[in-house]
Amino acid sequence: MFTSTVIHKTLSALVVLAALAWPTICQSEDFEIITPSETSLELIDGEIQANLNQNGCVVGFEAACSTVLQRSEYVSTTSHARGDRTIYGWDIMVPESFTYNASGGYLRAARFLNRNEESVLSFLLDGKIGYDVGREACFDPDGFGAWHTIEVRVVWDSTPKKGLRDKTPGEIHVFCDGTEVLLRSGRPTLGEGDEVRLALGLAGSLNLADGDSTAVSFRNVRIETW
Repeated sequence: MFTSTVIHKTLSALVVLAALAWPTICQSEDFEIITPSETSLELIDGEIQANLNQNGCVVGFEAACSTVLQRSEYVSTTSHARGDRTIYGWDIMVPESFTYNASGGYLRAARFLNRNEESVLSFLLDGKIGYDVGREACFDPDGFGAWHTIEVRVVWDSTPKKGLRDKTPGEIHVFCDGTEVLLRSGRPTLGEGDEVRLALGLAGSLNLADGDSTAVSFRNVRIETW
């Protein structure tokens, strides 16, 4: 029996960043919008379209930028903690025209954040490598231009290991298009007393390189317990 949080095609009740007017994108009880500009996150024909802004945050959207990073993300308002068994899922499509040559770090295209807004687990997107998690490939650049289904099954656990051979209940399973590409088990999956939220979208360099095209689409987003 699953309990679910889903982004629907027709949505209401907005979360508005910096009290600015915003198109109808997501329910406030589901996701918070963090974006560097008014057009960096849009819902078009049931698809979430995220992109980074060429020169970082525009006036009124400064909360989405740090000194080196800009974010264009939906962040779940529902967090998970020790003992929770959670399934996260989404479809992602990276256009064939995707390019990211900006300096300043990796481009994250979905990640899990702790209370300090630090990444616990990140999916990275690169024009030469493709889409990967934990150094394991979900799909390579030949898969750009098509939809791919991602599923992450986690047993969130913060039990400290007592020794090198000690096992904890923590588990992370990542499936890409139905194939398990990453398995971590027997170790903590979050810090003691911590909580984790899904951030879906893009987080990357504050300033893009000339010619960078970072638009990525998501659909069929879900968060379920198991």
